[in-house]
Amino acid sequence: MGLMALALSVEATLRRMARGAGLLDLGLGEALNALSGSGRLIRLGFSQIADYSRERLGVPASTALAWMQLARELRDRPVLRRAVRNGMVSPRKALVVCRVAVGTDEPAWTAAASKLTEKELRQRVKESGGSAPEEWRVEVIELRMAPAQQDRLDRGIALAREVLGPDRPRWQCIEAMAMEFQGSHGSRMVDLGPTARGKADELGPDWIEHWRERSGDVLRQLDALHDASSLIDGPGVEVCDTFALDARLRRLVRARHGFDGPLGRQARLVRDMRAWRFLGFQTWEEYCRERLGLSARTLQQRIWLEEKMERLPEIREALESGRLTYSKALHVARCASVFDVEQRIEKASRTTDQQTARESEAAEDAQNRRAGRRRVWGEKDGMETVRLAIACARAVAASQGEIIDDAEALARLADHFLEVWSEHAVRRRLKIGADRLKVLERTKGICAVPGCTRPAEHEHHLVLRSQGGGEESWNRIGLCDYHHLAGIHGGLITLTGRAGERLEWRFKRSESGAHEIWVTTGDDDVGRACPTKPWRSRVCCPREPYRVEGGVGAA
Repeated sequence: MGLMALALSVEATLRRMARGAGLLDLGLGEALNALSGSGRLIRLGFSQIADYSRERLGVPASTALAWMQLARELRDRPVLRRAVRNGMVSPRKALVVCRVAVGTDEPAWTAAASKLTEKELRQRVKESGGSAPEEWRVEVIELRMAPAQQDRLDRGIALAREVLGPDRPRWQCIEAMAMEFQGSHGSRMVDLGPTARGKADELGPDWIEHWRERSGDVLRQLDALHDASSLIDGPGVEVCDTFALDARLRRLVRARHGFDGPLGRQARLVRDMRAWRFLGFQTWEEYCRERLGLSARTLQQRIWLEEKMERLPEIREALESGRLTYSKALHVARCASVFDVEQRIEKASRTTDQQTARESEAAEDAQNRRAGRRRVWGEKDGMETVRLAIACARAVAASQGEIIDDAEALARLADHFLEVWSEHAVRRRLKIGADRLKVLERTKGICAVPGCTRPAEHEHHLVLRSQGGGEESWNRIGLCDYHHLAGIHGGLITLTGRAGERLEWRFKRSESGAHEIWVTTGDDDVGRACPTKPWRSRVCCPREPYRVEGGVGAA
């Protein structure tokens, strides 16, 4: 078999796999939409779909939200929905045409989606007066930064999280610094050309309001999930049983992940053999989008993980055995080496995805700091704003007779943000009070429930004040409003222990009535409770009942 014939054979297999995943995506979206309504999530101990998808399913939040969006959009479009289920139309193309494929126009748009490229579809939708959703695009800025410059940037990020909220991602904090700097020095952009000047004028001085308006579709969906109450009338979705929906979702995710490994291996072969060129595509990105119906970033992530697992087979073994979820495998692969991979896998397997991600990010930052570099990644428009602000800072320095590089310019964005907002932060701390602030910041301002990423806005007294509980630090803990009111006081989560020392959380996440028990040691070291030794943290064996030792209450 010649090289071209072999390449095309591998490509055909990859295409069938990519199209076949659409049915699973739709089924997952239907079940997730059903689970997000009518307070079902809190029965499982979660306050939002983003946390449930990461901790329970091992799926990145953006992926789960994309599945939900697909199911919602196709709910009232039976023809288009059937085409996606049968693999005739990719989920990406379905989302492009869904806003115009309504009523009697639906069959025609479904037929067009099965024949035209995504680029042609977008153009036709635009010509018809409709609009297609924009794709989440990621861009990376990598700079050579000295440790002192990185310290200045980190102080700015910490203050930005105080202003914007502790749950905000790092790239949005840096974007906020960029907007603040341009709001004060935007006039300097005249030296950089009319395009850059127009962008600066567009931002204006009221950057916080502007940032909130354009924070991105993903974050808006995250905030809107609490209001979702409609159910998907899909085949096999048991809308009345929370635990059955949870079990169904985990089965579907296992099936979906069965595609990921082979998909990554086949995609790597197609990329390395450049099979996409034999089919007439000009770029790898175009091939992924038009032929497979997947973003190049999604496929590249699969390929990257496959390459990491070849060098570190322990990760593959842990993923296939169930010790690691897909999301945790990505976190471990980011910074693991042959010397510490087993240790990282063991740690990740007994803690939350949230803590694994935090530790992985810290390890990656430490590696980059030692190498003298800094990577900033985020949504493309946000990174364009950061680039413009860096150019603006360099222009300001040049006007004062000083030549600086991009790394120093980024650090000066942080310095300016600190100068403007430090007084505001001081007033905020005084308003909250030192004692309450200490309680809320025990977990860096995030809800203390294992796996929750929402801000800690409420204080909970472990021994209730109505039962004689006092204001001691160990008796108070920061929780989000949902976990505090619906979870703890709603009787769905049981919490005992002493804050800052040891807390025991009990969640009922199955029909059997057994509790899933997590332990927080210190401020935020979270792990599953050991079945036979509750004071230790390791993975529970599902076949071994939880036994009581040392007077700890029964599960």
